[in-house]
Amino acid sequence: MISIITPCNNLKDYIHSTYKSIVAQTIKDWEWIIVDDASTDNTVEIIRSFGDPHIKLVQWEFNTGNLSILRNKGAQMASGDFLAFLDGDDICEPERLKQQVDFLEKYPEAGWCHSNVRLLQDETGILQPRQQPLPNQPIFLADEALPILLRKNYVYISSVMVRRKVFMAIGGFDEDFNRCEDIDMWLRLCAHGYSMGYLAQPLLQYRIRQSGLFSSRNLEYLAKNFEVYAKFKKSTPELYARHELIIRNYLSDNYLKIAIQMTGQKKKGTISHFRNAFMLAPSVKKAVWLLAAVISPGLIRNYLSKKIETIV
Repeated sequence: MISIITPCNNLKDYIHSTYKSIVAQTIKDWEWIIVDDASTDNTVEIIRSFGDPHIKLVQWEFNTGNLSILRNKGAQMASGDFLAFLDGDDICEPERLKQQVDFLEKYPEAGWCHSNVRLLQDETGILQPRQQPLPNQPIFLADEALPILLRKNYVYISSVMVRRKVFMAIGGFDEDFNRCEDIDMWLRLCAHGYSMGYLAQPLLQYRIRQSGLFSSRNLEYLAKNFEVYAKFKKSTPELYARHELIIRNYLSDNYLKIAIQMTGQKKKGTISHFRNAFMLAPSVKKAVWLLAAVISPGLIRNYLSKKIETIV
């Protein structure tokens, strides 16, 4: 059996489409565990209206705002040997579950796998292909996957399937993280030696909802990355030292993105972030950003309003 785990909060406009994509799966041996984070709209009523015995609905009495807690609760209730994560606004392609189960049965050395995705623009409904993010090979040994994931989180959590025994062995999601819990999980899977599987065929429609280029939520996500990498350094110092150049480049880029977002929000302290970006991984581009931040933040904001999507 496959246990599909969905954290949920105020998804009345999307949960039915997600449900239809699960019912349309070519493999029928599944259960859907929905952990609702105290929704205030009629999401729960819609779920109950499905009347589907495959659904296990858990309602949190108060809003946690913590996806790690919600997903861990779902995993604790799971009956299946495989856990498939799926956010309540994303859509599975009909072959998603079957292909991933077949893959993990074919490659017993893989502790987990994920697939390529297509991007679903919420406002227009347009589906866009995603550039192939990884080499077209089915298995990445842990030592191969780790530097790839340290460089960038290519994995969409709604495309992931993991063996339940593997998930439990590493302790599930870290509930100290209400952001970036996914990359923390992928790094720990690699650190524990579990190979990563990759299916190049898009098996998910990942919904992109507009939150604004300068939103506080984006800024919080970027800032949380530093905590993830600090934890990685503390828990696996040898691996951190081995990949320190990659990590420094990643953290430098993260500082740059934060500085750019803060500039767009007219926040104070941007110069220190531009400086940190340059000091961690010096480059001409980062030197120019630092100089511009010192001389004229206003000009930067004018530039960002037109060029933000192409500069980072």
